Amino acid sequence: MSKIRDETIKGRQAELKHNQELIQLRKEQRIKDSQIRSLEADKRQKEVILRRKQEEVSAHAQKAFISHHLL
Repeated sequence: MSKIRDETIKGRQAELKHNQELIQLRKEQRIKDSQIRSLEADKRQKEVILRRKQEEVSAHAQKAFISHHLL
């Protein structure tokens, strides 16, 4: 009887350990997913800023070209 009980306890312990490992892995994955979302948002924001700057440079270049040719 004690052998069966020992095996049952070992089985429960193994299941508990497995469940704890799954919880830890899921937690780590959530953290990584959050970091990825944050980095993607930063990238999108930098792309928007870069696009605006490029538009400003282009507009300035056009103005300079026009004013140069009108003189």
